[in-house]
Amino acid sequence: MNTRTLLLRILLAGVVFFIVACNGNKPVPRVGILIYGDSRLPQVEGFMQGMSEYGYIPGKTIQYFQTSAENQPNKLFSLAVQMLKQNPDVLVAGGGLEADAMKQALSGMTTPPVVILQIGSLIERGLVNDPLHPEWAVTGVDNLNVELSAKRIELIRQLNPEVKNIMMFRTPEAQPGMQGVAVAESRARQLGLKVHAKDVYTPADINHVMTTLKPGEMDFLLTVTTPLVNEALKDIILPRAAQIGLPVFVQSRGWGELGAVASFGAPYFNLGVQAARLADKVLKGTPADEIPFETPANFSFLINPDLLNQYGLVMSPEVQAIVDGTLGKDQ
Repeated sequence: MNTRTLLLRILLAGVVFFIVACNGNKPVPRVGILIYGDSRLPQVEGFMQGMSEYGYIPGKTIQYFQTSAENQPNKLFSLAVQMLKQNPDVLVAGGGLEADAMKQALSGMTTPPVVILQIGSLIERGLVNDPLHPEWAVTGVDNLNVELSAKRIELIRQLNPEVKNIMMFRTPEAQPGMQGVAVAESRARQLGLKVHAKDVYTPADINHVMTTLKPGEMDFLLTVTTPLVNEALKDIILPRAAQIGLPVFVQSRGWGELGAVASFGAPYFNLGVQAARLADKVLKGTPADEIPFETPANFSFLINPDLLNQYGLVMSPEVQAIVDGTLGKDQ
């Protein structure tokens, strides 16, 4: 072996060693996840599952740190600020409230990028001007809950052709909820139905509405997803509705399993999985503002047969044909 060949081999060995060393010492991406409360856990679980499918292994190829506001919206901004101090490569918002807090905390900063697991009313809440071309480093999945309120009104009528009066809770401080009620009211008018919107600000307000409601006064209760209403479903809304024989229609399986007659919407777990693909793109170098917001890949219409029978509602063949699954403790 001549000197030139020996030197070349030594040089190549050095290059290989350098590459291996660099890859071995490559910083593990850090992802900060901020959630409003436990109601966000289904989409977070979906996000984690989706990330694992892209090869991200917690503690090895990615590092997560998660913080919850424990259902206290006034804590979200300070938690977002604290999260920024931990130098994440990507921020993940469990929902719209968290995204609003992150935008405020970033205050004009261009990094880190934000990925939102699910959100509604993107433009109306002032998060972006154009979901297809975000003007700052943010992307995510629009849950379309506002728009789907019209479809839920239609499904309620299919479940009960005799329906006339539908009650909804309206939370003036929650933009998506206000919009959802407005969309439902518009569709109900077209179908000759009446939506009775009750303004509520606290759990006590919801409790007052439910406890003063008389049997037969309303034919159906349709909820819109707001933190206030979600928190009241299990302990206030659904128990009282059961007492007075009022069927309740909700947005997703998670809430439906608590005692609703039916649900229609995008499964939150699936939204998290979908958002993982967007996060993967960001971590691999695509600027978040070059990734348009997406809409759900699928929706599910679920019914609880036992409760339908209990309330004297009979599924027509047309309804049976569009049902995707069932709710209930044995499902």
